[in-house]
Amino acid sequence: MKTWLSIVMFLLVLFAVCTARAQDSQSLGDVARKSRSEKKEESKIVVSDQEHDQSAVPVSNDSSLCGAPLPIMQSVYVAALTGQKTPPEDEMAKELMGWLNVHPDLQKMDPEKLAKTDEPRTDAQEQSDRDLANQIAQSFTDDMIEYKKNHTDEEVQDKLGKLMSAKLPARQADVLESAVRDEKRRRETETSPQNDKDRLEQAVNLYAICENKRLIVSQGEVEKMSKAALKSKLEEAGFTVEQPSTDEAKAN
Repeated sequence: MKTWLSIVMFLLVLFAVCTARAQDSQSLGDVARKSRSEKKEESKIVVSDQEHDQSAVPVSNDSSLCGAPLPIMQSVYVAALTGQKTPPEDEMAKELMGWLNVHPDLQKMDPEKLAKTDEPRTDAQEQSDRDLANQIAQSFTDDMIEYKKNHTDEEVQDKLGKLMSAKLPARQADVLESAVRDEKRRRETETSPQNDKDRLEQAVNLYAICENKRLIVSQGEVEKMSKAALKSKLEEAGFTVEQPSTDEAKAN
């Protein structure tokens, strides 16, 4: 029996969108979105009993409390950052539910304790950071290639300068706090037995706590790797990339 869940896109990408957009200074995402028009659609998510099968559970060698980031949610982060279309909501829901199935201990933990628990970084998490940095760099390179087709050399160089001097947004602490608050509120009103809608909300909240806690530690390294990869990819694509001055970098 299928259950239709009227959960809007905001719920599924709460941690990614807030992290990518909620800041005062110009970010990498700001630079990209100036050349795109965003279209958002609300849709319904279908969660069937089949999607609770073990076949839907992601396989990971990461033994940490939260495990390694889900590849599909890394793609959500990049899409939210650059203003591109995010993956289908039903796919995200399936992956999040599968992730929750292999981390049952998280459901028993107090959300505040989970947010404050220190975990050692694993090889799988470090590889995920490298993959994320590469995705960010490739997305912005593709954007610049398209931008170049319809703009002057002067406009292209101006945008390149802004792109290389911009910063990744840093609002994980705010999103982490919000996710903790949402999960505590959800637990106060959850029903027994737990329905699919409630379980999906739990997966979103717990994943948001885990991922933003991780990004607080690793974002600096992700930014360094993404900038290095971006410079390399842009040069390979034929762009002339000048490193921003120290003053320009601080200003952004």
